[in-house]
Amino acid sequence: MRAVRRSGLARHLPVFVTAGLVIGGLSFANGGYFPVSWGWSALGLLWLAAIALTLGLAIEAGGLDLVFLGALTGLTAWTFLSALWTSTVPETVLEGERILLYLSAAFAGLLLLRRASVSALLVGVVAAITAVSTYALVTRLFPDRFGVFDPISGYRLSDPVGYWNAFGILAAMGTLIALGLAARSGPAARCFAAGSGVLLLLTVYFTYSRGGWIAFFVGLAAAIAVDRRRLQLITTTLVLAPWPALAIWVASTSPALTHQGAGLAAASRDGHGLAVITIGLVVAAALAVLALDWAETAISIPPGLRRAYAGTLVFVLAAFLIVVFGRYGFPPTLARKTYDAFNAPAPAVGTDLNSRLFSLSGNGRTEQFHTAWQQVTDHPVLGGGAGSYGEYWFQHRRVSATVHDAHTLYLETLAELGPIGLAMLALALAVPLAAIRRARSSPLAAVAAGAYVAYLAHAFVDWDWEMPAVTLTALACGLALLALARGQRPARLLRPKVRMTALGGTAVLVAIVLLGLLGNSAISASSKSAEAGHFARAESQARRAMNFAPWSAEPWRRLGEAQVLAGKSAAARASFRKAITKDRRDWTLWFELAQASRGRERALALHQASRLNPLSPEIAAVEPQEGR
Repeated sequence: MRAVRRSGLARHLPVFVTAGLVIGGLSFANGGYFPVSWGWSALGLLWLAAIALTLGLAIEAGGLDLVFLGALTGLTAWTFLSALWTSTVPETVLEGERILLYLSAAFAGLLLLRRASVSALLVGVVAAITAVSTYALVTRLFPDRFGVFDPISGYRLSDPVGYWNAFGILAAMGTLIALGLAARSGPAARCFAAGSGVLLLLTVYFTYSRGGWIAFFVGLAAAIAVDRRRLQLITTTLVLAPWPALAIWVASTSPALTHQGAGLAAASRDGHGLAVITIGLVVAAALAVLALDWAETAISIPPGLRRAYAGTLVFVLAAFLIVVFGRYGFPPTLARKTYDAFNAPAPAVGTDLNSRLFSLSGNGRTEQFHTAWQQVTDHPVLGGGAGSYGEYWFQHRRVSATVHDAHTLYLETLAELGPIGLAMLALALAVPLAAIRRARSSPLAAVAAGAYVAYLAHAFVDWDWEMPAVTLTALACGLALLALARGQRPARLLRPKVRMTALGGTAVLVAIVLLGLLGNSAISASSKSAEAGHFARAESQARRAMNFAPWSAEPWRRLGEAQVLAGKSAAARASFRKAITKDRRDWTLWFELAQASRGRERALALHQASRLNPLSPEIAAVEPQEGR
């Protein structure tokens, strides 16, 4: 079981660097939420795939790898094909561009990832997530030095990922992978992983993401259930658990770090103190895992004592379950209470963010699920088209909350892509799970499976699919399981005909990705120029975007917005009208046209905007003025 120790990182440095750059780069770029980051990441991955094919490198990929790639390819094609029946072509194309990134990652992984390089892949992922988490913690603990202090709008750790719940599941997956490295690697990697666990779990805590914590424990349970040496994994968990637990306990006792409305001076004082304590706990965790490493080598535990230890753990677990069932009821009762709590309105938690961790309210997700199911019933065969949920929500919502995703990957996929799309997604996500049985002989398979299961669980209640940093971390774990499931399969060269076909497919993907990147970059540049007051430049960049994204309403929107700011009202109205022809169900385009218009055209545009978004407070604030 010391295979991981002997593998050496240096031999597989390209895998380590690629994983770190992709996950880390996307995490620092708002989690990869915005389209420009998809293009650059996909181009980088496709470039690596093209190099591998050009050089004729041997690959290890087997049947499960091809099924996984085929399912993702089918899902990608179905996403783009839904442009034929979608209610919003621009959003459908954007959804396709995002999934091209996931397909590129799967394709590059199939070509480049070896069973022996799995540990390098996972170390690279943990290193990237740890770097992002460390930066985030520094902004929280040193707000006086780094200028990131906003105790009003949630005070939940989100920068640089941009969304606290996504950051929570990202750090939770990183913790699970780090646990496996701490249990099954060489001394240096064990120390790094053990110390990372303190930083990662403290990050999860400061996001105040209940879903992140639940997914973490679900993933941990899955890892223990899968692992063939679960007693050793549990022991490592018990040895490492006290250090992040102490950090979280110290953090939870600081009102300045856990209450909205805290003052900068108090937050800085308590943050500096917690930083010192955290550094000490990181060192303590590293020393503890070194002591465990020595004990595993130097001490031989008799089988009888091992059985007694296992029996004690089972007894403690049974006692815990008895207490839980006695306090809250047996599983059917617990399930009913959980369901009722999830559907209940969010309780008033005041300024203390610690209290929100103990609420199971879905914060309005029930309404979002209801609207998604309504879209399913309206479009039961093909779905409404990829990316269409946002516009459907605004027209059919029963509450005034502004959302663009259904906060559940699976139901939203059914609503947008129908049963066929959901089946393709389910197949793609299920293939790594099917690989677990073959992969279990590897010491890192269990924690890769645990992190992957954590993602699948969290995707039930959040929009992780729209955060590529999160989804690519899960895909890395899935690819790791597929690679480990290959056993001792020898690498083999692709036949020339297959290799040339793959190169041709790669070239097609590069062309599509590059076209999307050029269009999205020009749109983004136009928006930034307008914000900076460079209106002529903004107009020029918007017109350039039209050449690369003729299907999109965004270039015309950006052009109209720049023209409004430049005082060209007539030209702006023409631009907004053109944008509307590209996406007639986007209420914001009608609203912007109304703001740039007068008289009858203004009234008609407001009417259309109100029809597409009946509960809009923005429209309600404008309409009374129209009647004066």
